[in-house]
Amino acid sequence: MESLEYLLQKMDPGVVMLDREGRIRQLNPAARQLLQRYHPALEGRAVVDLHPEPSRRKIAWLLQEAAAGDTPVPVTMTINTPDRPLLLSISRLESSDGAGEAAAGFCLLLYDYRGLTALPQAAAEEGRLAKLPVLLQGGTALVDPAEVVHLQAEGHYARLYTARESFLCHLSLAQLERRLDPEQFLRIHRRHLIAVAHAARLERQEGRPSVVMATFPASRLPIGRSRAAAVAARLGW
Repeated sequence: MESLEYLLQKMDPGVVMLDREGRIRQLNPAARQLLQRYHPALEGRAVVDLHPEPSRRKIAWLLQEAAAGDTPVPVTMTINTPDRPLLLSISRLESSDGAGEAAAGFCLLLYDYRGLTALPQAAAEEGRLAKLPVLLQGGTALVDPAEVVHLQAEGHYARLYTARESFLCHLSLAQLERRLDPEQFLRIHRRHLIAVAHAARLERQEGRPSVVMATFPASRLPIGRSRAAAVAARLGW
C-alpha cells in the first residue's frame, strides 16, 4: 500500500498566503475551490471565519502555534468539515531581512484527502501516546496519561480531566481511544473514555448505570447501553 506521504505528494494542495492577522492575501485555484463553498469573496477575509464553527478553534490554535515560531517545521492538524476531512499545514513567514520577532504572515497548505486508502493504515501507525497534548493560552502543555481521570468528547476535540483540573485536547475521543493503552483506558459511552485506575464506584440511579470518577468534585459518568457488557466484564460489575 502506498504511504500517506507519497499520496499527499501526488495531490494538488490548496495554498493560501495569509497576512500576520490571518487574513487571506493570495491563494491558488485548488485553495479557492476548497474555500469558496464557505464564502464567495475570499481575499481580505480572516481564514478562521471561512471554516465551520467546530473547526475555528483548531485553525486559531494552528495560527497561534505557527506565530510562536518555537518549531522550525510546519504545524499540522486534521480537521473535519461538514463534507470532507482536511489536512492543514501552516508555516510562519518572516520578513525578507529576517528582522523582527513577529511573523510577517503565514503559508497555509490544505489537503483534501477524501478516499485515500492509506488513511486507515496511517491511523494504525499513529502509535501510543506517551503524553497528551492540551491547549493552554500561549502554548501546549503535555499531560502524563497517569494523571488523566477521564476524557469527554467536545465536538471534534476532547476535554481532559485530571483530579482537579480540565483541559481542552485537540485530538478527538476516537483518536485518543486508539492511541491510549487499552489496559488503562476504557470507553464506557460514546462521549466518555475513563482511566480504569481512577474509577471510584459504580452506581445505578433510576435504572441507569454510571461510573463515579475520582475527581474533585466527583464526576458521575453514564454507561452507554452498548458498552454495559464491556464495563461489567472489566470492572466486575
